[in-house]
Amino acid sequence: MNPNAHPPYLLLILFGLLFVAAVWIAWFFEALSLSRQEEAFARGEYEQMREAYDTLYAQKMQMQEELQLKHEVLRNATEQIERIETTLGVQDTTQQELQTRLGELSRSGTLRAAALRYIPNGSPIPYEGITSKYGMRMHPTLGKKEFHKGSDLRAGVGTPVVATADGVVEFAGVHKSSGYGMLIIIHHHYGFRTFFAHLDKAVVKEGEWVRKGMLIGYSGNSGISNGAHLHYEVRFLQHALNPYWFIKWSADDFELITQKEKRVPWKRLFAAMRG
Repeated sequence: MNPNAHPPYLLLILFGLLFVAAVWIAWFFEALSLSRQEEAFARGEYEQMREAYDTLYAQKMQMQEELQLKHEVLRNATEQIERIETTLGVQDTTQQELQTRLGELSRSGTLRAAALRYIPNGSPIPYEGITSKYGMRMHPTLGKKEFHKGSDLRAGVGTPVVATADGVVEFAGVHKSSGYGMLIIIHHHYGFRTFFAHLDKAVVKEGEWVRKGMLIGYSGNSGISNGAHLHYEVRFLQHALNPYWFIKWSADDFELITQKEKRVPWKRLFAAMRG
Protein backbone atom coordinates (compact mmCIF):
# COMPACT_ATOMS: atom_id res chain seq x y z
CA MET A 1 0.00 0.00 0.00
CA ASN A 2 1.13 3.52 -0.85
CA PRO A 3 1.79 5.37 2.34
CA ASN A 4 0.83 8.74 0.67
CA ALA A 5 -2.56 7.50 -0.45
CA HIS A 6 -5.60 8.63 1.62
CA PRO A 7 -7.61 5.86 3.20
CA PRO A 8 -11.06 5.49 1.67
CA TYR A 9 -12.84 6.33 4.89
CA LEU A 10 -11.09 9.67 5.05
CA LEU A 11 -12.46 10.54 1.63
CA LEU A 12 -15.91 9.55 2.77
CA ILE A 13 -15.61 11.80 5.80
CA LEU A 14 -14.38 14.66 3.63
CA PHE A 15 -17.26 14.26 1.16
CA GLY A 16 -19.68 14.03 4.08
CA LEU A 17 -18.40 17.27 5.56
CA LEU A 18 -18.57 19.00 2.20
CA PHE A 19 -22.15 17.77 1.74
CA VAL A 20 -23.18 19.00 5.17
CA ALA A 21 -21.54 22.36 4.50
CA ALA A 22 -23.33 22.65 1.16
CA VAL A 23 -26.68 21.79 2.76
CA TRP A 24 -26.08 24.29 5.56
CA ILE A 25 -25.12 27.02 3.12
CA ALA A 26 -28.18 26.28 0.99
CA TRP A 27 -30.41 26.36 4.07
CA PHE A 28 -28.83 29.62 5.22
CA PHE A 29 -29.46 31.38 1.92
CA GLU A 30 -32.96 29.97 1.72
CA ALA A 31 -33.68 31.15 5.26
CA LEU A 32 -32.23 34.57 4.40
CA SER A 33 -34.42 34.73 1.31
CA LEU A 34 -37.52 33.78 3.32
CA SER A 35 -36.65 36.36 5.94
CA ARG A 36 -36.42 39.05 3.29
CA GLN A 37 -39.73 37.94 1.80
CA GLU A 38 -41.37 38.02 5.22
CA GLU A 39 -39.87 41.44 5.85
CA ALA A 40 -41.21 42.71 2.50
CA PHE A 41 -44.61 41.18 3.24
CA ALA A 42 -44.65 42.74 6.69
CA ARG A 43 -43.63 46.09 5.20
CA GLY A 44 -46.48 45.82 2.69
CA GLU A 45 -48.96 45.00 5.44
CA TYR A 46 -47.69 47.95 7.46
CA GLU A 47 -48.15 50.30 4.51
CA GLN A 48 -51.70 49.00 3.98
CA MET A 49 -52.48 49.43 7.67
CA ARG A 50 -50.98 52.92 7.58
CA GLU A 51 -53.13 53.88 4.57
CA ALA A 52 -56.23 52.44 6.27
CA TYR A 53 -55.42 54.41 9.44
CA ASP A 54 -54.90 57.61 7.45
CA THR A 55 -58.25 57.05 5.70
CA LEU A 56 -60.07 56.41 8.98
CA TYR A 57 -58.43 59.45 10.57
CA ALA A 58 -59.47 61.66 7.65
CA GLN A 59 -63.04 60.32 7.90
CA LYS A 60 -63.06 61.00 11.64
CA MET A 61 -61.90 64.59 11.12
CA GLN A 62 -64.52 65.10 8.41
CA MET A 63 -67.25 63.74 10.70
CA GLN A 64 -66.09 66.05 13.49
CA GLU A 65 -66.22 69.04 11.12
CA GLU A 66 -69.70 68.04 9.92
CA LEU A 67 -70.88 67.56 13.50
CA GLN A 68 -69.49 70.95 14.49
CA LEU A 69 -71.22 72.51 11.47
CA LYS A 70 -74.52 70.86 12.44
CA HIS A 71 -74.17 72.19 15.99
CA GLU A 72 -73.54 75.66 14.56
CA VAL A 73 -76.59 75.40 12.27
CA LEU A 74 -78.72 74.22 15.19
CA ARG A 75 -77.48 77.07 17.38
CA ASN A 76 -78.23 79.64 14.67
CA ALA A 77 -81.68 78.09 14.09
CA THR A 78 -82.43 78.25 17.81
CA GLU A 79 -81.37 81.90 17.95
CA GLN A 80 -83.58 82.64 14.93
CA ILE A 81 -86.53 80.90 16.57
CA GLU A 82 -86.00 82.93 19.73
CA ARG A 83 -85.93 86.17 17.72
CA ILE A 84 -89.13 85.22 15.88
CA GLU A 85 -90.77 84.21 19.15
CA THR A 86 -89.89 87.61 20.56
CA THR A 87 -91.23 89.38 17.47
CA LEU A 88 -94.47 87.39 17.53
CA GLY A 89 -94.87 87.79 21.28
CA VAL A 90 -94.83 84.04 21.88
CA GLN A 91 -94.35 83.03 25.52
CA ASP A 92 -90.79 82.08 26.48
CA THR A 93 -90.42 78.36 25.80
CA THR A 94 -86.66 77.92 26.05
CA GLN A 95 -87.07 74.80 28.21
CA GLN A 96 -89.34 73.07 25.71
CA GLU A 97 -88.24 70.71 22.98
CA LEU A 98 -87.34 72.36 19.69
CA GLN A 99 -90.07 70.44 17.86
CA THR A 100 -92.70 71.75 20.30
CA ARG A 101 -91.45 75.29 19.92
CA LEU A 102 -91.53 75.00 16.13
CA GLY A 103 -95.12 73.73 16.30
CA GLU A 104 -96.27 76.63 18.45
CA LEU A 105 -94.38 79.08 16.28
CA SER A 106 -95.96 77.63 13.15
CA ARG A 107 -99.48 77.95 14.59
CA SER A 108 -98.83 81.51 15.74
CA GLY A 109 -97.26 82.48 12.43
CA THR A 110 -100.13 80.90 10.46
CA LEU A 111 -102.72 82.83 12.47
CA ARG A 112 -100.93 86.13 12.01
CA ALA A 113 -100.41 85.53 8.29
CA ALA A 114 -104.13 84.80 7.91
CA ALA A 115 -105.10 87.90 9.90
CA LEU A 116 -102.89 90.13 7.74
CA ARG A 117 -104.39 88.61 4.62
CA TYR A 118 -108.09 88.75 5.48
CA ILE A 119 -108.32 91.84 7.73
CA PRO A 120 -107.46 95.29 6.29
CA ASN A 121 -103.91 96.40 7.03
CA GLY A 122 -101.29 98.63 5.45
CA SER A 123 -101.81 101.66 3.24
CA PRO A 124 -103.88 101.46 0.03
CA ILE A 125 -101.51 103.97 -1.61
CA PRO A 126 -97.87 104.94 -1.04
CA TYR A 127 -98.20 106.65 2.33
CA GLU A 128 -97.36 110.36 2.28
CA GLY A 129 -99.40 111.51 5.24
CA ILE A 130 -102.99 112.41 6.14
CA THR A 131 -104.60 115.69 5.15
CA SER A 132 -107.77 115.21 7.24
CA LYS A 133 -107.96 112.84 10.20
CA TYR A 134 -110.67 110.48 11.38
CA GLY A 135 -113.09 112.09 13.87
CA MET A 136 -115.01 115.36 14.32
CA ARG A 137 -113.99 118.12 11.93
CA MET A 138 -115.21 121.11 9.98
CA HIS A 139 -116.07 119.89 6.49
CA PRO A 140 -113.72 121.75 4.09
CA THR A 141 -116.38 122.06 1.36
CA LEU A 142 -119.74 122.12 3.18
CA GLY A 143 -118.43 124.35 5.95
CA LYS A 144 -120.19 122.52 8.78
CA LYS A 145 -119.00 120.39 11.66
CA GLU A 146 -119.44 116.69 11.15
CA PHE A 147 -117.90 113.33 12.00
CA HIS A 148 -115.27 112.29 9.47
CA LYS A 149 -115.58 108.49 9.13
CA GLY A 150 -112.24 107.97 7.42
CA SER A 151 -108.79 109.39 6.78
CA ASP A 152 -107.98 111.56 3.78
CA LEU A 153 -104.66 110.31 2.43
CA ARG A 154 -102.46 112.68 0.48
CA ALA A 155 -102.48 111.67 -3.20
CA GLY A 156 -102.56 113.31 -6.62
CA VAL A 157 -104.96 112.35 -9.37
CA GLY A 158 -104.09 108.96 -10.86
CA THR A 159 -102.29 107.40 -7.88
CA PRO A 160 -102.77 103.59 -7.97
CA VAL A 161 -105.03 102.31 -5.20
CA VAL A 162 -104.78 98.69 -4.00
CA ALA A 163 -106.92 96.43 -1.83
CA THR A 164 -105.73 96.21 1.77
CA ALA A 165 -107.05 92.66 2.30
CA ASP A 166 -108.71 89.84 0.39
CA GLY A 167 -112.40 90.33 -0.25
CA VAL A 168 -115.29 90.78 -2.67
CA VAL A 169 -116.16 94.07 -4.40
CA GLU A 170 -119.52 95.09 -2.96
CA PHE A 171 -119.84 98.35 -4.87
CA ALA A 172 -117.88 100.04 -7.68
CA GLY A 173 -119.26 103.18 -9.27
CA VAL A 174 -120.42 106.76 -8.68
CA HIS A 175 -122.15 107.11 -5.30
CA LYS A 176 -124.00 110.42 -5.79
CA SER A 177 -126.12 110.54 -2.63
CA SER A 178 -123.15 110.38 -0.24
CA GLY A 179 -120.83 112.82 -1.98
CA TYR A 180 -118.18 110.10 -2.20
CA GLY A 181 -118.08 110.38 -5.98
CA MET A 182 -116.42 107.39 -7.59
CA LEU A 183 -116.50 104.81 -4.78
CA ILE A 184 -115.30 101.25 -4.23
CA ILE A 185 -116.50 99.19 -1.27
CA ILE A 186 -114.84 95.86 -0.53
CA HIS A 187 -116.44 93.31 1.79
CA HIS A 188 -113.76 91.39 3.73
CA HIS A 189 -113.87 88.42 6.09
CA TYR A 190 -115.06 88.61 9.71
CA GLY A 191 -117.33 91.64 9.25
CA PHE A 192 -114.81 94.17 7.89
CA ARG A 193 -115.38 96.56 4.98
CA THR A 194 -113.15 99.15 3.34
CA PHE A 195 -114.27 102.29 1.47
CA PHE A 196 -112.19 104.08 -1.20
CA ALA A 197 -113.81 107.39 -2.18
CA HIS A 198 -113.30 110.38 -4.54
CA LEU A 199 -111.60 108.09 -7.06
CA ASP A 200 -110.80 109.09 -10.60
CA LYS A 201 -111.38 105.57 -11.92
CA ALA A 202 -112.32 102.07 -10.74
CA VAL A 203 -110.79 99.04 -12.47
CA VAL A 204 -112.83 96.37 -10.64
CA LYS A 205 -116.51 95.44 -10.83
CA GLU A 206 -119.15 94.44 -8.31
CA GLY A 207 -118.91 90.76 -7.36
CA GLU A 208 -115.24 90.55 -8.33
CA TRP A 209 -112.87 88.76 -5.93
CA VAL A 210 -109.76 90.77 -5.09
CA ARG A 211 -106.63 89.89 -3.18
CA LYS A 212 -104.54 92.03 -0.87
CA GLY A 213 -102.27 94.32 -2.92
CA MET A 214 -104.35 94.03 -6.10
CA LEU A 215 -104.97 97.22 -8.09
CA ILE A 216 -108.60 98.36 -7.75
CA GLY A 217 -108.58 101.93 -9.03
CA TYR A 218 -106.91 105.35 -9.20
CA SER A 219 -107.24 108.28 -6.80
CA GLY A 220 -108.96 111.47 -7.95
CA ASN A 221 -111.16 114.42 -6.96
CA SER A 222 -114.69 113.21 -7.71
CA GLY A 223 -117.78 113.87 -5.57
CA ILE A 224 -117.85 116.53 -2.87
CA SER A 225 -114.13 117.23 -2.60
CA ASN A 226 -111.95 120.31 -2.46
CA GLY A 227 -108.83 118.66 -3.90
CA ALA A 228 -107.32 115.40 -5.06
CA HIS A 229 -106.89 112.83 -2.30
CA LEU A 230 -108.03 109.34 -1.27
CA HIS A 231 -110.75 109.07 1.36
CA TYR A 232 -110.18 105.71 3.08
CA GLU A 233 -112.47 104.03 5.61
CA VAL A 234 -112.33 100.81 7.60
CA ARG A 235 -115.59 99.56 9.10
CA PHE A 236 -116.38 96.65 11.39
CA LEU A 237 -120.03 95.56 11.49
CA GLN A 238 -120.96 98.98 10.05
CA HIS A 239 -119.00 100.87 12.75
CA ALA A 240 -116.41 103.24 11.29
CA LEU A 241 -112.97 102.69 12.86
CA ASN A 242 -109.87 104.85 12.79
CA PRO A 243 -108.06 103.78 9.56
CA TYR A 244 -104.75 105.13 10.80
CA TRP A 245 -104.12 102.17 13.11
CA PHE A 246 -104.98 99.71 10.33
CA ILE A 247 -102.61 101.54 7.97
CA LYS A 248 -99.83 101.21 10.55
CA TRP A 249 -100.65 97.58 11.37
CA SER A 250 -98.08 95.08 10.04
CA ALA A 251 -96.28 91.85 10.90
CA ASP A 252 -93.49 93.88 12.51
CA ASP A 253 -95.95 95.39 15.01
CA PHE A 254 -98.77 92.89 15.09
CA GLU A 255 -100.02 93.77 18.60
CA LEU A 256 -100.48 97.44 17.65
CA ILE A 257 -104.04 97.02 16.37
CA THR A 258 -105.20 95.12 19.47
CA GLN A 259 -103.79 97.87 21.68
CA LYS A 260 -105.14 100.84 19.73
CA GLU A 261 -108.51 99.59 18.41
CA LYS A 262 -110.57 98.33 21.36
CA ARG A 263 -113.94 98.17 19.60
CA VAL A 264 -113.06 94.95 17.81
CA PRO A 265 -113.21 91.77 19.95
CA TRP A 266 -109.79 90.62 18.80
CA LYS A 267 -109.49 87.72 21.22
CA ARG A 268 -112.72 86.09 20.06
CA LEU A 269 -111.97 86.96 16.44
CA PHE A 270 -108.55 85.29 16.54
CA ALA A 271 -110.06 82.29 18.34
CA ALA A 272 -112.58 81.97 15.48
CA MET A 273 -109.72 82.14 12.97
CA ARG A 274 -107.92 79.30 14.76
CA GLY A 275 -111.07 77.23 14.35
